[in-house]
Amino acid sequence: MKNFYHHPLLVLPAGRRTLLAFYGLLLLPFISQGQSLSLSLSATNNTPNNCYARTISVSVSGGSGSYAYFWSSSPPSSVNLGNGPSISVSPAVATTYTVAVWDNSSSLYAEKSILISPRLAGNLSVFIPSAFLAGNLWRLLDSNQSTGPLNAYRYELSIINDWGNQVYAASGTTSSGTTGLLGGQISWNGRLNGTGNYVPSGNYFCDLRLINCSTNTLYKVTVTFFNPSMLTLYPNPAASYVEQNTEQERNQLHSAAREAISFPAEIELLTGAGRAVYKTSIDALPVQLDVRMLQEGDYVLVLRMADHTIKRRLLIRR
Repeated sequence: MKNFYHHPLLVLPAGRRTLLAFYGLLLLPFISQGQSLSLSLSATNNTPNNCYARTISVSVSGGSGSYAYFWSSSPPSSVNLGNGPSISVSPAVATTYTVAVWDNSSSLYAEKSILISPRLAGNLSVFIPSAFLAGNLWRLLDSNQSTGPLNAYRYELSIINDWGNQVYAASGTTSSGTTGLLGGQISWNGRLNGTGNYVPSGNYFCDLRLINCSTNTLYKVTVTFFNPSMLTLYPNPAASYVEQNTEQERNQLHSAAREAISFPAEIELLTGAGRAVYKTSIDALPVQLDVRMLQEGDYVLVLRMADHTIKRRLLIRR
């Protein structure tokens, strides 16, 4: 009888799938040959910007029409998912739900999985940079200063200058995927309306609103923008002293900007032939240089920072 499975108390046809309980033990299932169940899964409200529970439904074709349903999830759910053809869930993270369907009469079996987006709620995960340089992006990051989820599905951003004029605005809603907004997706390049010229170096007021299913939070912060190309020498030509600073702020530079331009920095004066005649280190701007010992002529002032090197022509005339 090589076409049958043997048990001391049972003789079953080969190829038939069923679950058998014998003396409290669950025996391995057998698979029906030439037959199958077909499953189709659907979900409602399955977008990051939807705050309602997600309903997952399974449709089954094939078999006898009498089915048993077994639901599971990864990561595991802390609540009972139920045993019907549809379930209602509100996961806090993206979760894969799997349904296993058994035909009660033919003992056919099938399973299928679906990825469900989280219902975004609770605390936001946010790090807001306080300064940035021209050529770089000001980017909103998660609380780990990385590109992970912010736990929000909508943002509204407005950048305003000292005179109350809006220089940049943006907004957006994430309606697809399973993460909501991510760190790095919200940014500003320092240009007027995002496409024009660079705005002047200085401090700007940033209004940032983040929204999820339980939180609508407005952040009001100051962001310092620094454009190294706006670095100036004054007076130029110079006779005894020369001051190096930005066009926007001759008297002081915001501490966040000092951090952004990687102090300490090095200043070097070169002759037209490239010979170094002066060198010093600085920890802040503005800085005043004593050039009384230098002869009249044309020089090149070089400012070296960790990420930038800036050169300016300096004339000494007496």
